[in-house]
Amino acid sequence: MRLSRLFKKNKEIKLFSFLILFSLVCLGFSTRTLTFKPAQWGFTVLSVVQRGISEIGRFVSGTLNSIAELRRLRSEYQELLDRMKDYENLRQDVEKIQGENTRLRAELDFPKSPGYRYISAEVIAKDPVNLFETIVVNKGREAGVREGQAVTAFQEGIEGLVGRIVETGPLSSKVRPIYDRASYISARLMRSRFDGLVQGSGMQNDLLELAYVSKSARREIQYGDLVVTSGFNSLYPKDIYLGRITSIHSREWESSLIILLEPVINFSRLEYVHILSSEAGGED
Repeated sequence: MRLSRLFKKNKEIKLFSFLILFSLVCLGFSTRTLTFKPAQWGFTVLSVVQRGISEIGRFVSGTLNSIAELRRLRSEYQELLDRMKDYENLRQDVEKIQGENTRLRAELDFPKSPGYRYISAEVIAKDPVNLFETIVVNKGREAGVREGQAVTAFQEGIEGLVGRIVETGPLSSKVRPIYDRASYISARLMRSRFDGLVQGSGMQNDLLELAYVSKSARREIQYGDLVVTSGFNSLYPKDIYLGRITSIHSREWESSLIILLEPVINFSRLEYVHILSSEAGGED
């Protein structure tokens, strides 16, 4: 009891006892079986830290290099996309030019009506107010275009009638197409040589009507027969194609046939036309 009270009251004795115990523990670590070397332990810890720092440095460096490489690849990829777009535009331009050259070569080679000078023109507009009842071309009085002149086009290897000039300006002209209701054309069946009168229905995609063909021609007319201009009224040259027969109608109380024609000219694809100017008339 006295020893216990002595330890409680005297702090110096407590500290001295702790130091003796700590010394004994240190002596135990200094034996041959277990030796504590602070320098070696410190070097080991430092090596682990240095290796970790080195690995982290390599990871960060590799990541930055990868980001830079990705940016470079993205830039090259975008550049390739731009080049491909340019090449595609160039290819389309080449195909367009080749197509235009083919059409122009074909139009230059088609047989022309004798006694006429051909003025080539491009379709630049259609009249939306009158549902395309007039077509505007880019040649006018300065090019020798006059009212009443016939207009043709070349499609699918043949020359077909488009209409005639109804109004001229200095640099452009209006064409009344053959499908207009006010258009009347003296015509002839190319194979059987029967005459008639072709009138438009008012719409560019509708059929033409060939009227006043004698009923006696019924046995000699076939579907698909071609109809051409007769040249009787002198507004249009002779033997220019108008259309092909698609149907034939006959009424008992009428003395003539009603024949429907599909125009040889596809007006929805019409781009270039030829205005026929009489060579005898010159350009006055």
